[in-house]
Amino acid sequence: MIATSPLLDVRDLTVFFDAGDGRKIHAVSGISFVVEEGEVLGLVGESGCGKSSIARALLQLPRPAAGRVVFEGVDWTRASCRRLRRLRPRLQMIFQDSVSALNPRRRIGDAIAAPLVIMKAGSPKERARRVLKAMHDVGLPEACQRQLPSVLSGGQCQRAQIARSLIARPKMLICDEPVSSLDVSVRAQILNLLEDLRRRYKLAMLFISHDLAVVKNISDRVAVMYLGRLCEVAPAEELYRAPRHPYSRALLEAAAQVDTRQPAAPLSLVPGELPSPADPPKGCRFHARCPVAEKQCSTTDPRLEEIGSGHVVACHFPL
Repeated sequence: MIATSPLLDVRDLTVFFDAGDGRKIHAVSGISFVVEEGEVLGLVGESGCGKSSIARALLQLPRPAAGRVVFEGVDWTRASCRRLRRLRPRLQMIFQDSVSALNPRRRIGDAIAAPLVIMKAGSPKERARRVLKAMHDVGLPEACQRQLPSVLSGGQCQRAQIARSLIARPKMLICDEPVSSLDVSVRAQILNLLEDLRRRYKLAMLFISHDLAVVKNISDRVAVMYLGRLCEVAPAEELYRAPRHPYSRALLEAAAQVDTRQPAAPLSLVPGELPSPADPPKGCRFHARCPVAEKQCSTTDPRLEEIGSGHVVACHFPL
């Protein structure tokens, strides 16, 4: 059998932000993961752990401080700005705030057509046809193409944003908290839409969320992130059934205490305070909040080690 490369291969991704006074925010610290064709990888963790920084770094917005982002065999970290403009249609992003993600002065049809205009793809007639097809795919009425975002509901704006992403015919979507700003009934509609589009177009996804129930239902595998590092990656069913990292277990236990009828489980229920990313602790970054930590945990940073088929964990004493 001939081995095939993953669709997305991220190696040692590192993202810093200048915090002033010579300090740096360690948003992402040497993270590696892959996404296969047609796969959905869920990414979970507390607010401020670096999930959105990963999403933007994949698109080189901005370029990461270090590491490689190889998509469809091309290292985007070494690509010129001109080449990136040609590559980005293959890897599209859906943002959290569906309303502010759209230009308030641009009609929905024009917003959806924008990637085609940038790519100089097709004639005006062909672009109009593709806009209507994209709107039909996401369940938007044809009349919406002449309206401004302010006239549409949050759910309709999110459908428009998804249509704008799909019109470029991508191989993968980065979904950064795509339903967190929507009410419960609309969230279910958008999630069902994403799942349908995934099957129809064989789309891969990086699905970022702090709602563990949502991630479980849509993901093939789940990666758990804490303070700029990955602490566990496993098949979704296995992670939710038997988490091996103390932080993963703490997240699941915290989510279980939350009323599932309410949107977005607050992961801040994990005991203890999240350390500052400007001054991350030595050793395992979770050791100050970990119920099973020992001396080694405060001095030695654990590496991701495989403990089962497709299941890796960064812990000196996995559960």
